[in-house]
Amino acid sequence: MKNYFTLFILISTISLFSQNSEQNSIDLSKINLCELTLSELKKQDNNIREVELLGTSFCSNKQKESSIENRKGYVSKLYKGVVFQKNKKTDLISKIKLTIEFKGFLLDGNYIDLSSLTTDKILKKYPRVNRNNAKSCSNYWDLNNKSLYFYVSTGKAKGMDNSKSKNVKNRLIKAIDIFLNCSNNSN
Repeated sequence: MKNYFTLFILISTISLFSQNSEQNSIDLSKINLCELTLSELKKQDNNIREVELLGTSFCSNKQKESSIENRKGYVSKLYKGVVFQKNKKTDLISKIKLTIEFKGFLLDGNYIDLSSLTTDKILKKYPRVNRNNAKSCSNYWDLNNKSLYFYVSTGKAKGMDNSKSKNVKNRLIKAIDIFLNCSNNSN
């Protein structure tokens, strides 16, 4: 009986801590991403820092994304693991990069802890993602569905042939880019 009671306490404690970690996490759907501007973000946190970003999807100083400020992002202590990038022509946040510190809900409601997110988990949650091999100048493969880009370090592996390949299976996701379709909101 004592063993059952100990087991019950252990399971209850684990359940309580896992619920608390999800409750204290970031929910990207509650941020009004297609309406959020850098100015509004600065009102929420006057200690926003500008950071230089190294591209996971583009090669150093060769290719650039046309709609956003390239290689520049903004971090806030309110959104741990989130780097906001703004549109070149407006103050609107149009891209978000999630770093290894991110724990929270994506726009589609899926909870992730990026510190332990693997390719296997992504392929189960998003079975229709495209698998792209790294460009010759990049250190990352990407798994994407046109708005979510999951970046996987290539390491020494040459290609990402299929989901059962040893060079892809159980690799940690290093970052996630979220491209927002806010074109209807920006004039």
